[in-house]
Amino acid sequence: RCSTSHRTSTCRPFLRGRLDPFHVERSTRIKDVLRICPLHGGGKTSFALNVVANMARRGIKIGVISIEMSAGELLERLYANEAGIALDRFEEPMTDEEVARFESARAYVDKWNLHIDEATLQTIESAPKMFEKMRKEFGIEIGFLDYIELLTDDASRTATERMTRSSHALLRTVHHLGIPLVVLAQFNRTA
Repeated sequence: RCSTSHRTSTCRPFLRGRLDPFHVERSTRIKDVLRICPLHGGGKTSFALNVVANMARRGIKIGVISIEMSAGELLERLYANEAGIALDRFEEPMTDEEVARFESARAYVDKWNLHIDEATLQTIESAPKMFEKMRKEFGIEIGFLDYIELLTDDASRTATERMTRSSHALLRTVHHLGIPLVVLAQFNRTA
């Protein structure tokens, strides 16, 4: 059942070479924050949605805070992926067979324990509270944040300070709630 409510330079390479543009900051603890840090346009949301779909198919309860995209956009991507239809097919009329596959995929995905908050403005203080709310209301077992640079904070003077405050707040959330968080971040090679 789907529901909606309203650059770090510390990333280490996960896979090297031309095979994968992603960088991941990995933790030594299971219940910790995992930051996924590709370059701009590197497909961080697509990667995360593939992970979400694989977990949801296994019955895992998932909470997503999306600052960059609406819940409708994320769900459309999940439906299309599950139906095996490329997103660019939505730019022109689909065949009857594609419409049937899309509708079947939508019915299937809507049964998942996936809870999406599409707040357009999240602060460093509100994002952890939203994960706590999802944990209490829906029993989420993992949370995804897309993406950390869009969190706002009046107290931080620089992007580095904001990233540090955000990371610490999310890490406290992990320890408080006892669930892992996957935090998407945009990796900046020049930093």
